[in-house]
Formats: sequence, structure tokens, C-alpha cells
Amino acid sequence: ISFIIPCYNVSKCIERCLDSIIVYPEAEIILVDDCSQDDTIDVIKKYKERHINRQIKLILNETNQGAGQSRNIGIRQASKEYITFVDADDCIIKEYFEIINKIVKDKDIECIVNDAQFIQEKKIREISMFFSGKVKEGIIDQDVCLAFVKGTTWGKTYKTNIIKQHNIKFATIKRNEDVVFTKNAVSHCRRIFYVKKPLYKYYDMNNSLMHNQSLLTTQNAFNAFEQISKEISTQNYRNEIEIIYLIEIVYATTLTCIRLGMSNKEILMHYRKVIGTCDFMKENAYYKDLSFRYKFILLMMKLHLFGVIRLIA
Repeated sequence: ISFIIPCYNVSKCIERCLDSIIVYPEAEIILVDDCSQDDTIDVIKKYKERHINRQIKLILNETNQGAGQSRNIGIRQASKEYITFVDADDCIIKEYFEIINKIVKDKDIECIVNDAQFIQEKKIREISMFFSGKVKEGIIDQDVCLAFVKGTTWGKTYKTNIIKQHNIKFATIKRNEDVVFTKNAVSHCRRIFYVKKPLYKYYDMNNSLMHNQSLLTTQNAFNAFEQISKEISTQNYRNEIEIIYLIEIVYATTLTCIRLGMSNKEILMHYRKVIGTCDFMKENAYYKDLSFRYKFILLMMKLHLFGVIRLIA
């Protein structure tokens, strides 16, 4: 497995990440430093020296390009049969390799999806990698995965030749580029396996992109959906595109408006704009299988009860 890790000012946490991967002798670790301003590069070089016989590559970007483009650079360098992505401030559990190796004995497996632990200070909770609670462990239908899989870069392992043959890349947008990549990649994977176990540890860091208020805009989601629709619209995925729109545009952007502190009037104007005349709750085949939380919040949006959403979201 090739592990691609974009790095930017992660000197304090990169060793934790690497320690969780280095236990697997056959791992290829590709670190792409995106012009870090701290001593990230020195930390990685010293780590490489201590593990001289391991497959660790360090690539230095000449200019700051962002996490998505750094991952694209890493993809080009990947040489193992499978490829996965790890954020530098996260890590994988020690059982990851044993579980993944058992699954990939089936050479036809093209994508593996696994759940994760969400760690915030001393609080730990498990998060599903799907917007539906009805997806069961084992081989899953591609269309179900496409409709419900969450867009995070992590939590997925792909056959490298699928990514390279179809020239699947991270989009050049400031945020949500991971959703575009994930949906596009899954649309090309015919045999997908779901591991309903948290194999990945996601650390909620205050300095991460998710906490960057300047990037918290609805336009990012629209840009991402436009690219998703463009990439998969030729593959007869009308129902899947509709549910992706409902989740990534109607649900996510209306929630963004609430989190940005907009007035109820402004939120209502936005909601009416994005929902239009469509009634996905009646017309889309996938809606009934959404997890309760998402259906409840979507219902509150439909009833314009934005105050209720503020209390729970």
C-alpha cells in the first residue's frame, strides 16, 4: 500500500502519523511537503534517517499548492498495488494492515471503505463513512456507495491502477476537493468492500482547514458539486447525483448558512433557492435510507425550523 501524506507545518504531529504506518514493512510512505514554515522537513528527514531501510519518500513543493495538489503529486509517485491517503495530524490503528490484507486477497477488490474514530481533546466517538445507516459490512453495490459515501479523502483505499488509468485527480478548488475525488474514484470502482470498523483516527485540530472560517462558504460546495456532476453525469447516475445534491448542496450549504450566523430570513432565501421545486424526499429512491439525523435536519429545513437546527447541529 502507498500512503500519501500532504504536509504543511505539522512538525508536532507527523511522527505520530508515521509511527502508525511504519509498523507495516511493505508500506510505501510518500510525504509531500507544501512549503512548511516550521521544522517539518527536518523532523521528516531525521525520521527517514532512523528508518533508513524503509520506503519513505519526501517530496518538496517549490511553491505552496494546497493539500489537493500535493496529493496529486503523491499519486504520480505511488508504486504499490493499492493507494490511500492519511492527513499528517491523523493516524491509523495497528490492526489496519491485518484487516486490509485479508480483504485484498480478493484481487478484484478495487476500493475499501472503512469507518473512523473522531478524536476531540479527550472525547472519542466513532463515525460512519456513510450518510446511511443501512450499509452493511462486506461487498456493497457501487451505486449505493456512490450515493452515500462521505467525501473525506481518508477512510478509503483504492487500487492504484484505477486512479491512474482514469486520471483521477484532486480538483483545483480551495475546499471540498476531497468530495470530488472520492465520488469520481468510486464511480470507477466496480467491486467495493466496506469495513464497518474505525481503522482511522481523525484528530479534530483547531488549525485545520475545517476550522478556517475564510473557507466556510457555500460557493465551495457549489463548485465541488458542479465538478462531481461533470465527472459522473455520463454514467447514468441520475438518482445518485440527486441524493449527492441533496446532501452536499441542500443539507450542507444550508447548514453552512446557519453556522455563519445568518438570519432566519437569509437562511430561508438560500434554502428556497437551492431546493427549488424538487421534492427529493418523495421522488428520490435513496432518501428513505438516509440516517435519521440527516432526514431529521432536512425535515426541519423543509419546515423552516432553523432555530431547532441551531440547537442540535
